[in-house]
Amino acid sequence: MMNSLRLKLLIIIALGNLSVCVMAQQEGLSIKMDALFKEIAHTKHPGFSLSIITNGNVSFRNSYGMANLENGTPFRESTVSDLGSVAKHITNYAILHLIKEKKLAFSDKLSTFFPTLKNKSSGDITILQLMQHTSGLREIYSKLALQGGRMGHPIFQEDALQLVEMSEGQNFPAGSAFSYCNTGYMLLAEIIQKVSNLSYEAYLNEKIFKPLGMSKSFVMDIQGEIFPDMANSYSPSNKQWTAVYDNSTAFGQGGIYMSLDDVEKWFIHLTKAGEHGEIPIYSLLKKAVLTNGDTLNYALGIENDIFKNINFWQHTGSSAGYRTAFTWIPSTNQVIILKSNYSSFDAIKTTQEIMSILFSIPLENEMPKTTTTKATDALPMSIQDAQAWLGDYFCKEMDVRYSFQLLNNTLYCTHPILGQAEVKKTSDGKYSARPFFTSLRPITDKKGNITHIFMDTSDLIHLKFEKMK
Repeated sequence: MMNSLRLKLLIIIALGNLSVCVMAQQEGLSIKMDALFKEIAHTKHPGFSLSIITNGNVSFRNSYGMANLENGTPFRESTVSDLGSVAKHITNYAILHLIKEKKLAFSDKLSTFFPTLKNKSSGDITILQLMQHTSGLREIYSKLALQGGRMGHPIFQEDALQLVEMSEGQNFPAGSAFSYCNTGYMLLAEIIQKVSNLSYEAYLNEKIFKPLGMSKSFVMDIQGEIFPDMANSYSPSNKQWTAVYDNSTAFGQGGIYMSLDDVEKWFIHLTKAGEHGEIPIYSLLKKAVLTNGDTLNYALGIENDIFKNINFWQHTGSSAGYRTAFTWIPSTNQVIILKSNYSSFDAIKTTQEIMSILFSIPLENEMPKTTTTKATDALPMSIQDAQAWLGDYFCKEMDVRYSFQLLNNTLYCTHPILGQAEVKKTSDGKYSARPFFTSLRPITDKKGNITHIFMDTSDLIHLKFEKMK
């Protein structure tokens, strides 16, 4: 009897010591985090929330700065903000659920869901290629930039299919390369709606949000929609903060607003073993394999990387002034969640600083890397050569017009909103008009007159601009 009591007493003492040790660790972590973010933790700075989940339990959480500078509302764990592209893995999770129910397959083609694409090469793009950014589809935000769009200009959900329908080609054959593409994820959301007979938001509510008790998770599918406890979005300008807005109603690629409480519930679900021992996040780790056999680090809305020999999976998100990131570290089964409301918030750098604290790794004060620009032989075009280019050129699939004009004996590519870029030619006969176009390839008729020009941007390849008469 005495031995039993002694054993119980020893266990109580051991548990007490363990509890004190855990509390001391948490207090030490809190002190380090507060020191790291001391410049943000006041009423004149936008804010963010930080959470660390360890083995399916929240081991640290705190918020700093303001959700609303105008009203003096602090950024809290209950504050709702836009997740940006962090939403992509949630879209993929919904697709995986439909695949599990045998309502979809990775190999299903776009033309199955969008009959208008049956006679186009884009109709053969598979769902998996959309999920892994290997579809070759035109990027919808690049189209907006090409047209002279500015921050706050809206993109609507129907714009994605219209862009694909209007496209005369793709950036590359599907599956042959990687190019980050929001257009494909907007189409994935449309597929979810078509197959489930529910709206995208209703489907997420039914299959994810409500079962996990995520009561403060929403989809911005109505322009200017307002959600409870919603943070304002800011950007620095002339040493002051200005409000910035995303007036889009696009979703699938983004458009999900959540509180930190709900983000935590979601990642606890993803990283905690289920009834049959499965850990849901592993279903998202299907890395893309190109047609040439190369394996990429990008999987299903989540990307593999290494920091200081620590292997992790991560995705960031941005929309207007909102910035978000999640990082999952398999070796310790830890998730770092960052959720902010200002555009100058560096989610990658902040994540690395937090990882350095968690793993007691000295964070080197690295000197800024200086990139040596290779000397270019690009030269202004002669007036004689420039004469053949003069005129207006229209791209049907992008619905945009650019003009080539001689200004002070120099050939410029001009746009009514974006301004002008000088056209230059290299010794090997290649043309460019940076920053608008990385490459210009003029096509001439038998008489040597330019009939159209193929133009490339950084992520829009082989756009056909026909010369207007």
